Amino acid sequence: MRNLAYTLAVVLLFTTFAACSRGGNGDSEFKSDGTGSEADSEASKAWDAYFTKCGDSYYTLMRLRHIGATEASICEYRSVSITLNESSLSEADKLNSIEWKGQTDFRADALRCYESSWSDWQPGVNLEMDLAKRSGVWSSGEPKQMPPFAFYTLRLEKVSCAKVPR
Repeated sequence: MRNLAYTLAVVLLFTTFAACSRGGNGDSEFKSDGTGSEADSEASKAWDAYFTKCGDSYYTLMRLRHIGATEASICEYRSVSITLNESSLSEADKLNSIEWKGQTDFRADALRCYESSWSDWQPGVNLEMDLAKRSGVWSSGEPKQMPPFAFYTLRLEKVSCAKVPR
């Protein structure tokens, strides 16, 4: 029963993501909107802290916390694109030594997760992370599900290719 509830939650969660994602173009590569190579590099590093690229896929350990329980699965993502969106700096930002701020998005057209076996492929996912440069130092927030889902908390952890089930 617990596995059924978890599977239904994952399907509902990622179907919600898919409805709001803009989708990738089928390539598995880092993409930029041309805002600058330093910001591009920092966005790539930020996502690299959570995802591992093995062949044509990206993998992460997804911990989904809901109603006092936490479930963990290794998830595989295909047709991934990572974009960067710069935000305008306010006068307050400038006075606070913020040199760059924006968001980076991780979008995948398809995903599946492994519990005791691989699930069927599901429609994609859209994750977002804040990124900023303040006084010459880059920082990033935690990945957030888009749109936010009120009853679930998503935590991602990097997983090595060697730990990915075959």
